[in-house]
Amino acid sequence: MTPIALETLLTTYEEGRWRHLRTGELMIQDRLGALQARREVRRRLAEGDVTLIASPGQLWTLRPEFDAPADWPRGRTLELVERRSCPPAALVADEAGQEREIRLTVLDEMYELTSWRWCE
Repeated sequence: MTPIALETLLTTYEEGRWRHLRTGELMIQDRLGALQARREVRRRLAEGDVTLIASPGQLWTLRPEFDAPADWPRGRTLELVERRSCPPAALVADEAGQEREIRLTVLDEMYELTSWRWCE
C-alpha cells in the first residue's frame, strides 16, 4: 500500500466530505464510535489502504513496471465506477468503456491513483 496525498487530487472541501463519508461508513459497518472511526480513517489513509480509498470517479493508471500485455484485459487506465465491499472489489471501465470487476488488491498492486473526479 502506498500512501496517497488527497490534497493533490481533491479540493479541501472534497477531501473533508470524503473523510466524513468514510467515517460514517465505518461507524455503521464496523459499529465504531465517531472518534474511533475518524482515527481509523486517518490511519488507513496514511497506510494507503485501497479498500478505504477506492471511490467512484477515480482514474487508476497502470504502474510503469507493468506492461499491458494483450492477454491482460484491463488496459492502461481504469475509471472506478463502483466500489464493492464483499469481497473488496471495484467495477471499473477501461479506455474503451468496457466495464469489469477487479479485486482491490490487484488494483493496488498494479495501478496507481492518478486522478479523481469528485462525484459522491
